[in-house]
Amino acid sequence: MIKYSYAKNFKNEIVNISSLAKERNAVDGNLFCLSCNERVIAKLGDIRERHFSHYSAACSFETYLHNLGKRLFYQEYLRCCYEKIPFFIYLYQATECDKRKSGYGHSCHKVSIEQFDLTNYFPYIFLEERVGDFIPDILLLSADKKKRIFLEVAVTHLSTEEKRNSQHRIIELKVNSESDLEVIKTHSLDERQVNVTFINFKSTVRKNCAENCCGRFDFFAIDTSGSCRMSVKSLSEIGDILQKEEGNIIDHSISETSENPGLKYLYLVSDAWSRKVPIKNCFLCRYHDLNKENKGKKIPIFCTLFMKVCNSNEAVTCDCFEVYPQHPWSYLDQWNRWNWERGPGIAFTKHRHKGS
Repeated sequence: MIKYSYAKNFKNEIVNISSLAKERNAVDGNLFCLSCNERVIAKLGDIRERHFSHYSAACSFETYLHNLGKRLFYQEYLRCCYEKIPFFIYLYQATECDKRKSGYGHSCHKVSIEQFDLTNYFPYIFLEERVGDFIPDILLLSADKKKRIFLEVAVTHLSTEEKRNSQHRIIELKVNSESDLEVIKTHSLDERQVNVTFINFKSTVRKNCAENCCGRFDFFAIDTSGSCRMSVKSLSEIGDILQKEEGNIIDHSISETSENPGLKYLYLVSDAWSRKVPIKNCFLCRYHDLNKENKGKKIPIFCTLFMKVCNSNEAVTCDCFEVYPQHPWSYLDQWNRWNWERGPGIAFTKHRHKGS
């Protein structure tokens, strides 16, 4: 048997069974079901869980949950407005700065969770108020009455496609049980919660992040010796490096960070070689063993000529360095296949090669 924890009194206020005292005179009076509007009895025994019981069993629990969600939110939000209590929402916000896009081909961007107090922006609340072709469960209205937010309690049906495509901002609360509504009492709705969905709230905020670049990118550079490096840097850090090493770096690229940095490094090394950039790297050398293992683990760089493990840039000072053409084309192929499996490839800025 489904046990109801909430009812409404003659003032249409939500009453929780746990708020009722056990004495008889505390529960006398008219209490009604939120679904069928019939009178209910408060069961306040010590053995069984407290609950409201119907005189009649003909009642829809889905309708009960839907009406409870609407009225509980209305009651709590109204109290927050009157008593100056914050009612927070937490939203994913995208921040983008294109200050350096012309120079580096990328915008600086990040996604973070931001906190907003709804009562500061939307002091008016209405139950089932018509807005054009729609009647939202709850309507929140801004002080100037120009901005709106719909709150929808979704029990058996989510918001319609028409409502989702209307550009009205919608907070959708998915409810399967009374416990799903406890979040309303915390005065906090978070986009990270599985039963809370924010619709038409997404926006990108463009701002100048100055020296505090929020984005991180893979920076690959080759210097005059043929040595190469790859690191994760912000656009401002990359700018500082390029300015400081203006005469030393002969080729570089900037790209979104990769889930497979090892394979990406091999790709960038091989791509530079294919573009005839004077690069020297042990991964390209004919004496590099691709399959050498030690204690069951592959060794990235093993020189079969000198029989030692080494750094990939040791090729710069090695007189025996000799490119084996099969290696770079193999790495390029691996990278292309890996990207193909994951959808569109990673976008690079135009390679900056001195003299090209």
